[in-house]
Amino acid sequence: MRTTVAVSITLPPDVLKRARKLAARENRTMSELVRAALRRYEQGAEAPIVRQQALREFQRAVEAFRVTARRDGMDKLFMSDLDKEISAARKERQKKLAVAQSTK
Repeated sequence: MRTTVAVSITLPPDVLKRARKLAARENRTMSELVRAALRRYEQGAEAPIVRQQALREFQRAVEAFRVTARRDGMDKLFMSDLDKEISAARKERQKKLAVAQSTK
């Protein structure tokens, strides 16, 4: 039983020529080229939705960070203070990782 269906499309001669050259350059059949183009088209259509979801997640994370910063009294820090806090947290994390690796 066949798992694909043949379709017929029309292309302007210059587009067909470019498509054939591209398929040959990528060592693909025309069918593979069209399938790949369709997949990219679908991904592009979904991209705005994915970006919006990612943006909403990022906004929620930023708001959670702000709430935590206010609660811990860190919402009035200068950038230099934040850099020190980040550096200290990274050093602490490295120590914990080193201890964990040495116990293995």
